[in-house]
Amino acid sequence: MEHIVKTQNGYDLFSPKGSVCVSLTEEGGRLFYALQENGRAKFGKSPLGITIGKTEDAGVDYSANNRLGAVTKEETANREFTIYGRQEKRVENSVCYTITVENAACIYGLQVKVFEDGAAF
Repeated sequence: MEHIVKTQNGYDLFSPKGSVCVSLTEEGGRLFYALQENGRAKFGKSPLGITIGKTEDAGVDYSANNRLGAVTKEETANREFTIYGRQEKRVENSVCYTITVENAACIYGLQVKVFEDGAAF
């Protein structure tokens, strides 16, 4: 299965088995994401961004003037870890993507980790 699919305005990023898809899009310089599980929408199109140090007259708005660049992929399959306090072992199956984002203020990497039951930024 192809984990990265280029779309008209961005990328579809899939979990290892393909059951979860994060759609990342850029529209008018703003980033958006949506999440589907087994083809059914779990989160509709939502804004993705961050403002650092925002006050009435200062701060950097990283949610505007963005352009999506290249995507790199690092698969994490069957990584075992322990939940401390309960001493339970868990297995993580995910794909970690880093998307280069060019912003008016800087160039940064946006990491998206897609699991079989969700996603994280």
